[in-house]
Amino acid sequence: MIALVCAIGTLAPTTAMNIDDLRWMSGSWKCEIWGGTFEEVWLPPSGGTMQGVGRHLSDGKTGFMEFMSIEPTSDGGLTMWMVLGAPSKGDKKPVPFMATKVDAKESVWENPANSSPTAIHYSTGDGEGMVCTLKSIGKPDEVFRFVRSK
Repeated sequence: MIALVCAIGTLAPTTAMNIDDLRWMSGSWKCEIWGGTFEEVWLPPSGGTMQGVGRHLSDGKTGFMEFMSIEPTSDGGLTMWMVLGAPSKGDKKPVPFMATKVDAKESVWENPANSSPTAIHYSTGDGEGMVCTLKSIGKPDEVFRFVRSK
C-alpha cells in the first residue's frame, strides 16, 4: 500500500482541476467490441463528483461490469475510483486513478502501480463520439470507440 501511495503521490496536479470540464463525458455511450456491446453511462458533474457505470453485453448476458466515481482530492486534483466486477461476487476494492490531464476535450487518469490498466485516456474531438484507451505495460492498447446511445 505504501508503494501505491508513493507512486500516486508523484502524479499530483500542478494546477487545480475543474470537474465541470468533464461534462462532455456525461450521457449514455455504446461501443461494439469483443463480440458484443460495451455500454458506459456517466452522470453529469454535480456536487463536485461524477459517477459512471459500464457493462459488456454478449448473447443477451452481462459478461463484465464496472463502477466509477470521480472525486476531488485535497490538493485540487481529481481521482477516478474504479471497482471492477459484480459487487455480489466477492470482496471488491476500489482502485484509484489520478487525473494528470482534464479539459473540455480529454482526460487522462494514471496509476502506475496498477497491473492493468496503468492509464485510462478519454477523449472527444467532435462532441459526438468518445474514445477510451486503456494502456498497460507490455500489452497493446485497448481502444473503445463509443457513440452516444439513442
